[in-house]
This record gives sequence, C-alpha cells and structure tokens, in this order.
Amino acid sequence: MVCSNVYNTRTEKDVKVSGHFKVSEFACKDGSSICLVHRYLWEKLEALRSACGNRPITINSGFRTYQHNKNIGGASNSYHLYGLAADIVVTGMSALKVAQLADKIFGDTGGIGLYNGYVHIDGRLSKYRFDKRSGVEKAVDHF
Repeated sequence: MVCSNVYNTRTEKDVKVSGHFKVSEFACKDGSSICLVHRYLWEKLEALRSACGNRPITINSGFRTYQHNKNIGGASNSYHLYGLAADIVVTGMSALKVAQLADKIFGDTGGIGLYNGYVHIDGRLSKYRFDKRSGVEKAVDHF
C-alpha cells in the first residue's frame, strides 16, 4: 500500500481529505500536530457512509501517536498508528448494522471489529472480523 498522507493539525485541520471528512476528524486525541490519513481508509469510510444512506459518521478514534496508543492500551502494531484505522459510530444506526454493512464493503480484505456502541475498521490486506462486545476479542467469519 502507498503510505498515508501526513497533515499538520494546527494548520490543516479543516482540509477535506474526502467529500465528507476533514483532517480534524482523524486527529490524535493527545493534541499532536501530526495526523496520518491513508486514502484506503477514507475511501472505505465514504463507501460506508453511502451504504448507510448518507448518514453522518463520527470518528471516535482515528490516527494515534505511538505514545497515545500505548497510554490507552492499544495494540502495539495497531493500524491506528499508520492512519489506516478508525473507530466509528453512524448516526441512527446500531453498531451491529454498521459492521454488517462494512463487512459487505470490505469483502475479503480489511479488519472490522464490533464493540459495544462502535465499530473498528482498518486497512489490513487480509480479512479479519472480530466481536469484542463481551470484552474479549473473538474472531468471527462475518457479521
């Protein structure tokens, strides 16, 4: 995959990376001025938004710096570190329904994780689906 685009959140926070998403939506919650956003991610988010009837998508967590990811207990090889992951909520839709639609969009690639109240999506090359609503990650075939 081609590398992620690098943005300065202080000077480029309002830059649109796609039709519906701005840099500020992907910015790390630690206030870092650096933000990575991969084209693959926003393309999938745009496709998902369309599949959801053009409902707004809120990105709860996008890019994460190494230190922030460590501080919140993220996986050491998290796709968030590379601008290739987002934890999302879609207005007016259950997390399960969003995961089901994402599963159709991603096909045989990408990671999709179902949590209580939100969905994790990432740009891994292989297909991986998981359910973590119980607090324990359990691999599943589909949603």
